[in-house]
Amino acid sequence: MATPMLDATEHLALLNLYARYAHAIDDHDPRMIEACFTKDAEVIITYPRPEGPSEPVTRTGRSAIVEHMMAVSGSRPGYVHDTFNVHLERVDASTFIGRARWRVLDPLCRPESMGRYDDVITADGDAWRLRRRAVDYLWRRDWHWIVDSAATPTDAVGRVPGRP
Repeated sequence: MATPMLDATEHLALLNLYARYAHAIDDHDPRMIEACFTKDAEVIITYPRPEGPSEPVTRTGRSAIVEHMMAVSGSRPGYVHDTFNVHLERVDASTFIGRARWRVLDPLCRPESMGRYDDVITADGDAWRLRRRAVDYLWRRDWHWIVDSAATPTDAVGRVPGRP
């Protein structure tokens, strides 16, 4: 039997979860961050490096996730998140797989970083929450080595030297 498609109400509620998370981080709001995750949630963050991907940073449980996200968001006041290209697939009646792209803009609206979320979203009481979130950084402005080893953080915006 085929897994039923998500209905419009579920779709909007799941998209709202992505928006709520971005606002929680941008607003440095620990209660809102906590509300985005299940009690036993896991967040895995991977950063690229010149020598290859970093060892993943893993946080398990709401309190550890909130502590980590508060430290990260507190170090970048005025930065905002933008989540886009959200794709959702139903696994069963109470579970979805989500994939989305994200970017962070600095206070002058310049791209600071971008990446991808790979999520497991589950029904938890009366809300949809993240049970697992993999955060893959694909680019950061200060990772100039990705574009050109001679570039500076202010000119490394994803352009290959010599190309428009």
